[in-house]
Amino acid sequence: MMKKLTASALAVLLTLASCIWAGGRQVYAESDEAGIAGVWKLSSMKNGEDTAGQEEIGQLEQMGMLMYMVISEDGTLTVSAFGAESEGTWDDTTITAEDAPLSYELDGDALTLHDGTDFMVFSRTTLETVYDILGYQEGILDESVTYLDEDQVLMDTESAAVTITGYHAASDGFRIQVRCENRTENTVLFGTKTAYVNRFILDPVWAQEVGPGESVDSEMVFSVKDLGKCGISSVDELILVLQAMDSENWEYLTDGEAVTVYPTGKNPEEITAGVHVPEEGEQTVADNEYCRFSVLKAENEPLLGYMVSCYVENKTDRPLTFEWSQTAVNGTDVTAYYAEETLPGTRGFTEALILSGTLEEAGIVPEDITEISFTLTAYDTSGDTPETVMEETITCSV
Repeated sequence: MMKKLTASALAVLLTLASCIWAGGRQVYAESDEAGIAGVWKLSSMKNGEDTAGQEEIGQLEQMGMLMYMVISEDGTLTVSAFGAESEGTWDDTTITAEDAPLSYELDGDALTLHDGTDFMVFSRTTLETVYDILGYQEGILDESVTYLDEDQVLMDTESAAVTITGYHAASDGFRIQVRCENRTENTVLFGTKTAYVNRFILDPVWAQEVGPGESVDSEMVFSVKDLGKCGISSVDELILVLQAMDSENWEYLTDGEAVTVYPTGKNPEEITAGVHVPEEGEQTVADNEYCRFSVLKAENEPLLGYMVSCYVENKTDRPLTFEWSQTAVNGTDVTAYYAEETLPGTRGFTEALILSGTLEEAGIVPEDITEISFTLTAYDTSGDTPETVMEETITCSV
């Protein structure tokens, strides 16, 4: 990754956090007279001997991960990098974000930012193209739904506080405005450990750094792509497990307790959890009193490894953590990474990962994988010591 550029100039390439900036719906047209003002999408980068070209950037885009800039004619700009936002400015020679300037050169529809050694190249695009990549869709969220217009406290301790100050449903996602307050003398990093919308596991990929004694307004964003997959058109129940960490000594300042709010004002008994309709090719490999577990698909992600998409549902009234162990691919033992914490009655789409290096060491070509086996274990985490409540050995074709 672009370590020098991201750390000194744009910062956000190393923190997949905060909210995706959606902005207005204005489209910047391409023309022979077009200047720097417009929408620009990252197409390649170089840092020392490390480079990422269109193929690598394209793989990130397929996963909904995108870095782009919206540059306005008034000298301001917004950078959105893989879900993190940064404001900046520009002049005739320099683009500045996170208080760090980079020189730039404009050559038609190519914009190059550089520090003399390393560089990032952006290609001119439109917001429609950006929205398509990020999965923005009209009609997923019912924009006629009225959400509460009152502050709701999510965290309130001697060290830190987080308060919801507003909600907004739009084509780019469900946006939650929050105010983060740091009551300590050190910098504090706020973030989500887990989150549930209408009892579906969903991740807003949110984090916010707040300086000593300061308060900062921020936004969590649940993408419409994720909401649509879960069949959610109205956010009636929101369960958040937030964390606050002292970034100087890496100590957690909170216990990470789950807090439930009802953005539409409905009572708990009025909330109906979403229902997952099995997809074509889905294999339900476990369905018992504790859970329903399905394997949806498996595919190779060159940047990450072999990814197995799953669906898990906690049928109990207890918090359960699901884990994989004793994984084998085509009969050869490998290490897979899968662990998912679930609250009672919740469900969601999750992923197991087998690293590319693991497959290489085992002499396994991803395209040749036909069978995966693993032991699925569920632990009751309500007590002081996790209790095993279910353990099944599963074999499925892929």
